[in-house]
Amino acid sequence: MLRKIVKFSFIFLCINLLNAYELKGYGATFAGDKVVELSNLYKLKTKNEISYFPIGSSGGIKQVLLNKADFAIVDIAFKDDSLEFIPFIKSPISISYNLPNISNLVLTPNLISKIFIGKIKFWNDKEIALLNPNLNLPNEKIIFFHRYDGSGTTFTISSFLKNNSDFWNLQNSEFINFKLGIGKKGNKEIALFIKQTPYSIGYASYYYTRNLNSVYLQYKGTISHPKDDNYPLQNYSYFIYKKDSSKKENIEKFIKFIKQNYNPKDDKLSYFD
Repeated sequence: MLRKIVKFSFIFLCINLLNAYELKGYGATFAGDKVVELSNLYKLKTKNEISYFPIGSSGGIKQVLLNKADFAIVDIAFKDDSLEFIPFIKSPISISYNLPNISNLVLTPNLISKIFIGKIKFWNDKEIALLNPNLNLPNEKIIFFHRYDGSGTTFTISSFLKNNSDFWNLQNSEFINFKLGIGKKGNKEIALFIKQTPYSIGYASYYYTRNLNSVYLQYKGTISHPKDDNYPLQNYSYFIYKKDSSKKENIEKFIKFIKQNYNPKDDKLSYFD
């Protein structure tokens, strides 16, 4: 009897292994840690392997188009009729900073543009001080951290500044030559270096900067913070994959699993249609 049970268990295991599948994905860094965590949970529950590499949206698109990835998560707006786009989550983009004893800094799109292109170099610049009269701004040089990799976050914020600032003189793109500041890879790394560097500023998904100070954005007559519902600077992400992919059914199973097992509101994110 025991031999029959062992034999049946072995056969059942072999069938499960034969039916198991493997998916490989690349793309956006802003929710990269969460996707990796959910991939591990998916493997634990289904025995199917999901590998996700947060290399940036631009890299994810390239890998899918070259058939080197089964799917990507991207937050760059573009059109390609060969690809399926499945709405995923949206994330506020935070302008985060490290100023000792200051937690309620207000900036406008014009001031953010001037800082990012180097027209404003010191924290106690008269234009920042005029908007923040109650803050004791330090006479310290601004240290700017930005992305050097192909980033949907960069694309979103540069598009916002191009449309809402009189001073933005760079393109709106996932790749920008800022000509100043310090380039870092990924949202997580940007947030880490802002945290470690006094008098610094940079942009990243609020998912990674929740424990940092974030700028209150004065925009169209209102002042809002990344945690507010009316905050205008948002990243919208999508799962993308080839419409003719032989793994389409399995990709969609993984997407369904995420939506059943993840509450993005816990991370100040949300699903969208």
